[in-house]
Amino acid sequence: MAGTFVVAKGRTGRFRFSLVGRDGRTVATGGTYTIKASCLNGLEAVKTLAVDADIEDQTTKERAGAQQATRTAARTTEKTGLAPRARTATTSRAVTGK
Repeated sequence: MAGTFVVAKGRTGRFRFSLVGRDGRTVATGGTYTIKASCLNGLEAVKTLAVDADIEDQTTKERAGAQQATRTAARTTEKTGLAPRARTATTSRAVTGK
């Protein structure tokens, strides 16, 4: 038997989900949601993404720095639709006019 996703409503009235293992222990917990439908959407997103998710080990300083640079570049590409380009003194002068 696989684990079970449990949806609960807390004392504050907000919804949350947890993944409970076969032994009854909580393996993972999602954030809190004001609307149950949003909680269920979050749960479905975790189920979908976890199937092929990579493991990102940030326990080494060098690896964490490289991964942060990769995430920053990806966010820049998402926002602008353009790949980030290296910033040089020439680029800086062209932008600032100095």
